[in-house]
Amino acid sequence: MRKKMLALLLCGIMAASPAPVWASSKNVADQDQAVDSADNLLSGYTLDGLQSLYLSITPDMSYSDVVLLIEDSELPYSEEKYNGSRELQVAFTDGCTAQKYKKESGDYLTISFNYAEGENSSNDVLSKYSLSSCIYCPESGPTLISLSDGHYFSYNEPGNYIEDYKNKDTVDISGDMTKEEQLVYYFEHCK
Repeated sequence: MRKKMLALLLCGIMAASPAPVWASSKNVADQDQAVDSADNLLSGYTLDGLQSLYLSITPDMSYSDVVLLIEDSELPYSEEKYNGSRELQVAFTDGCTAQKYKKESGDYLTISFNYAEGENSSNDVLSKYSLSSCIYCPESGPTLISLSDGHYFSYNEPGNYIEDYKNKDTVDISGDMTKEEQLVYYFEHCK
């Protein structure tokens, strides 16, 4: 019985592990589709490099894919390895990429990865990390949070509420909005 359970567990781990390198072309195609849909909804807005990067990162991307995407953006970033996780921080300046003692203020993007559950993270196999969150932190306004189960604003209030910075009202925001809808709301109400 234990052997069957172990075999099923191993099959599940193998099925959940990232695909071989050839699958990265699928990720590129998914990114292109995400950018196309973002272009339609956000056609009246000008996105900066961090906002574009926020839209391009999808839950199925591997750690290596995200690092390549960041390097292609030519924005400065930092990498930190924690106990069972890794975190990338991207900003417009090097002083804003520090994860522990940030030297200056400004917009930044934090991308977190968790190591496979039940695995020994001290082995630090990059392919075993999965995207946990992608968080866009503008210098002013609410934080935009993308998790595998939805897209949210900062958790300053109970539930998924944010302050409408123009009208000074609290607004209930749907958790199933897309990243594009999140940015449109941010541009229209919070900037």
